[in-house]
Amino acid sequence: MINNWLMDIWEHRTPELRRYSYHVFFDKRLIIRWDNASHFKNISTIPHHKHVNKGVEESKEMTVESVLNEIKKMIR
Repeated sequence: MINNWLMDIWEHRTPELRRYSYHVFFDKRLIIRWDNASHFKNISTIPHHKHVNKGVEESKEMTVESVLNEIKKMIR
């Protein structure tokens, strides 16, 4: 990616379940990560959330396309 950012994409889908994690990083440093693991019970968008430098925030359900669109916005 631009700025030498890297993105790790993990998706698992069954007819009943979709799990994902999209991790953007640079030199082992987190830029942002979206996932839908349900370990943050206090997030109103559970299980969907994003990890940023300042912690965990709410997020809509993400796809590879929506992540790439968000990254384009971040780079501009």
